[in-house]
Amino acid sequence: MSCYSCGGNPNTFCGECLTDKDTWITLVDTLPDPFMGDLDHLFRTPDGNLYALSPDRTRWIRVNGEAGVDYKAGNGISIASDGTISNTQPNENQTLSFNNRTLSISAGNSVEIPSDRQELSINDRTVSLTGGGSITLPEDRDTVYDDTDVKRRLQSLEGKTDNFVSNVVLNREGNKITITYTFVNGDTKKVEFEDKDTIGVAYDDSAIQARVKALENKPDKDTVYNDADLKRRVTALENKPVVTAPTYDDSGVLRRLGALEAKPDNDRQTLSYNNGSGVLSISGGNSVTLPKDDKPILRIAKSNISGDAVPGAVQTTYTDNFLNKSGVKVGDIVQDIKYYANSGATEANYWTVSAVNGSDVTLTFATKRSFGNTRQTITLNGRTLTLSGGGSVTLPESRQPSHRFYVGDIPGRADATNTPTIQKSNILNSDDLMVGDTIEDHYSNSTTTNRGIWKVIEISGNNVKVKGLGNYDINPRQSLSINGNTLTLSNNGGSVNLPQPNLSGYVPVGEYNKVKGALEKLLTDLKNSGAWKQTGSTVFEGELYPNRHVATGNINLFGGAPDGGSFIRTSNNKTENDLAGG
Repeated sequence: MSCYSCGGNPNTFCGECLTDKDTWITLVDTLPDPFMGDLDHLFRTPDGNLYALSPDRTRWIRVNGEAGVDYKAGNGISIASDGTISNTQPNENQTLSFNNRTLSISAGNSVEIPSDRQELSINDRTVSLTGGGSITLPEDRDTVYDDTDVKRRLQSLEGKTDNFVSNVVLNREGNKITITYTFVNGDTKKVEFEDKDTIGVAYDDSAIQARVKALENKPDKDTVYNDADLKRRVTALENKPVVTAPTYDDSGVLRRLGALEAKPDNDRQTLSYNNGSGVLSISGGNSVTLPKDDKPILRIAKSNISGDAVPGAVQTTYTDNFLNKSGVKVGDIVQDIKYYANSGATEANYWTVSAVNGSDVTLTFATKRSFGNTRQTITLNGRTLTLSGGGSVTLPESRQPSHRFYVGDIPGRADATNTPTIQKSNILNSDDLMVGDTIEDHYSNSTTTNRGIWKVIEISGNNVKVKGLGNYDINPRQSLSINGNTLTLSNNGGSVNLPQPNLSGYVPVGEYNKVKGALEKLLTDLKNSGAWKQTGSTVFEGELYPNRHVATGNINLFGGAPDGGSFIRTSNNKTENDLAGG
């Protein structure tokens, strides 16, 4: 929208020259093109005339009187001699009222304002939109059946089964066994009982423990050597006076003492246990194999066991696929759960561990439990959206899309394949911008003006993604061209044949130029002789000075000798009666 006063950016509004929308009269130097006009203002030109844009936006209407138009008085209107127009039948004040969508004026008529709100309704499988169309939803063949018996059986199962288990923890303290179940909803449940059967068959090591205790408390008589008597006797020998008698030979005692000190301690034994084989051994004694706890443990699979869960099926998984993977053994039970999206059914499958090889686990199908359709349906009544077995919400009223204007040119043409991202801050009226609003931009060059219409398809902060809806090319500039005698106006402006003048009585241009040159030389000579007075910018503009004339005759006048160099000639030849003097 160009400013016709200051010559600003042709694609923007000028806040200094185009006054606010609430102002009734806008001052302009010249009227803008009607396409660029504004229906909300009167435009006043420097000559004092007021103009309003015609409803069809094709021309300007001078509101203070069109030239050449006579106005006449009519019913209730009088025109005085001074041109004053008066209302001779003024109406009383009227009251405007609004009830629901009906707008009425007292002593007048009323109109029904159309609603911009649409209602979505559903009848069986037909979804309808007020002011729009309707569609028929396809029949859901997965759920169109009589589920009365399934619901009855499901209610029976819900009354006697727990929720699905996500983890199981087994703890044993003496004869007391505690199993803690953790369900998928976060609840826990504990089951406690006395394990008397396991105690009946477990290995009773009380006898061996008593024997080990007796050995640990038994005095080591083989190694506890009492050398008190020996020390006494050695002391007695050390204190004995030296005599000449033979020296005491204690080699036998030392030998026996060394033998006692080197004797192995056979009473000290070590107890060991092999966790893999379950063998309990004691050094220097025997060994026994302790019985294993072979009670099956329920393992919960993190992901579904691949393959079909049918009788006789054998599948392979791995220990890391179990929530409780520690100590997986043959005989354990594995549970996985499958959900079928098409039918909404849920199935719990149970497998028996038939082999364990490292982290690989071989499973054999045991049994399964199936649950009916757990899918929910959604319905819409007015603006109330309801989920079966759940709650409901009231949808907000929808706002009709708004048309907005962009400052500048959006890159590219507004084609459906063009989806550029623009800045929200460049949209003039960006308040409450939402997806579905339309945006208009303009581009112009020396030959055309393009008006693009875009639709908002995505908003992220200040970034707004738009999609082209259409272009409107406007070409107010036309050019003139001439071909021979034909003058043509571009853009379907038409053409005319120029009339050709009759030049038969005119001097050709070349001859005219010769005459003009000769005349110019003559007038210049007269000017230089003081006879011609030049009054304009060229020598052709002027006149002879008063009392100066161009002489004519049939004789020559010489100063000095006849036919000399000083003369006034009327002929270049010698003539009779020539005069000479001086």
